[in-house]
Amino acid sequence: MSGSILVLEDDEDLRELTMDILEFRGFEVEGAANAEEAIFKDRQRREKKLSGYWLIISDVRMAGSRDGVGALEVIKQERPELRCIIITGYADQSVPLRALRIKADDYLYKPFESNELVAAIKRVQDNHQSKSLFQKVKDLLSRPKTQTDKNFPIAQKFRESCLHYFWVAIRSKALYHETAISIWDQLEEIELRFMECLADPNEVTLEVWRRFTAEYAANQERINKLAREKAFISAQARNPKLVSKPSFRAFFDKIQAGQLVSQDLIQAAYARNLSLERIQQDPSSKNLYEQFWGALP
Repeated sequence: MSGSILVLEDDEDLRELTMDILEFRGFEVEGAANAEEAIFKDRQRREKKLSGYWLIISDVRMAGSRDGVGALEVIKQERPELRCIIITGYADQSVPLRALRIKADDYLYKPFESNELVAAIKRVQDNHQSKSLFQKVKDLLSRPKTQTDKNFPIAQKFRESCLHYFWVAIRSKALYHETAISIWDQLEEIELRFMECLADPNEVTLEVWRRFTAEYAANQERINKLAREKAFISAQARNPKLVSKPSFRAFFDKIQAGQLVSQDLIQAAYARNLSLERIQQDPSSKNLYEQFWGALP
């Protein structure tokens, strides 16, 4: 993904240091000292017929009527495609929920090393440069558009939004582990049905795609509610069809550590639905499963 990165940080020394680090890594970088300057600079670029910043890396706390998240809220209203990484301290308890609302792409807690910031930028690039499963499917479907097809992109959009929302909620520490596994149980069940429909989309009715849209939207709202309330939901009793608590804990920790991007959640759910026979006999399936869930018990 090409274009400029804007570093929004009111501490001049830290802003300059961050810009130097990113420029050394080959990124095109500009800086802003406050929210109003960031909003002005982004608008100014577009008035000059330049593309807006593709990514804004923003600290939260700063002087002025708006903080860093407030600047992102304004810019994303004008440019929803904007990518953003939020940087904050552990004391900012309200920030994870605000990050969810603006659909932040990643979230870093202070203090962090320079390589962690560069890795976060790489995750954002990987997450949005790689083709989504939707696009891969559309590339393979060389057939005229049907009424069903028109509803597929809408369902897929809500699907990706919901899974990314879940990923950010875990990354920002807005969800307890037990609450997250109870959400994953529901998402995994929906994902299984969604992938079954992708196997033969010609047979999927308009009503089925609409139902998926509603289910993903409802789960995203549930994630928001549980994060807002800091709810602790005990996961249901485990059975062989559900992911084990140790496997999910390792998966949860990989997300918090930034080892997975939100698009990986689709592959993780797919891997969970592979048959035991296929995992044991097909090396690529075995590797995919172990990437997310570890060795088979």
